[in-house]
Amino acid sequence: MKPLKIIRKGIFILAMLTLVISCGKDGSVGPQGATGTPGIPGKDGALILNGNGNPASSLGKLGDMYLDKATSNLYGPKSTTGWGTPLNLRGSTGATGTSGATGSVGATGPAGIAGSRILSGSSNPVETSGVMGDYYLNRSSGDLFGPKTASGWGTAINLKGTANVIASTWVDYNWNNTNSITHKIMAYSIPTPILNAVGYPNLQLFYNAGGVLLVYGRNFGTSHNVLFDYSFRNARYSLAVAHSAIPNYQFFIAIESLNGATLQDTEYSSTRGNRFRFVLIPPGRQLSGTVPHHKIGKLDWSKKSYSEMKQILGIQE
Repeated sequence: MKPLKIIRKGIFILAMLTLVISCGKDGSVGPQGATGTPGIPGKDGALILNGNGNPASSLGKLGDMYLDKATSNLYGPKSTTGWGTPLNLRGSTGATGTSGATGSVGATGPAGIAGSRILSGSSNPVETSGVMGDYYLNRSSGDLFGPKTASGWGTAINLKGTANVIASTWVDYNWNNTNSITHKIMAYSIPTPILNAVGYPNLQLFYNAGGVLLVYGRNFGTSHNVLFDYSFRNARYSLAVAHSAIPNYQFFIAIESLNGATLQDTEYSSTRGNRFRFVLIPPGRQLSGTVPHHKIGKLDWSKKSYSEMKQILGIQE
């Protein structure tokens, strides 16, 4: 039995020594190692670009994607050969669903707003006549006003000329685009009823079909009415139409000092008698019997006086 006791005591002593050694204090921290070599920078991530229409070959970089929002075509990733064949993200049209049950009858809605009316009289309308949306016909002059807006009756169109030829009354200048001391520009919006009367929704289609827009100016201290473009005193008057705008219903009148001097109110102010009027001639309209075998749009209007224009087209002053 003694050998067994001796072995047990030896194991106990060895365990105690191990415990004492493991509970000793930590050693001092060693010196810091040298900084490692920086890694290679990562490549820029790919972008998902978007727009309306096919992507240009110069757009984006290798690996980029492009979404055509108009067609839902997804291009990419871009490679050295370009954008490749797109993947359309729109699913096929689903089957028509079954008809739902008929709903119950809803409550009666409120009364609708009264429709517009066409009023008439032997003179021009006063501001208190009619309500918003109404039209007014001056039976004496043939001028049609409207639709009435918050700012009044607006510019009239004359219905007594050659069929479908529309002439405005004399319109005051409103330099609403540019208004400097040497240069002024006005943007004039042709009222919708006038465009409807000549049968075209905008000036772009009107011009493309061969329609003619004539604009005449009237200036201070003179009864002389002149077709744009022209000069008066120290000012140059010019006309421009933005053919690219759709819907396009505007034209622009500009006045510019000829020598850089300040423009005078006698050259630009409507309170001093400066005004304009315009005439819209739809394509294909025949002249009266006084000028046979010609079409209105084919005439050189720059060689016709204001009085001759009125006589040819049957336009009232």
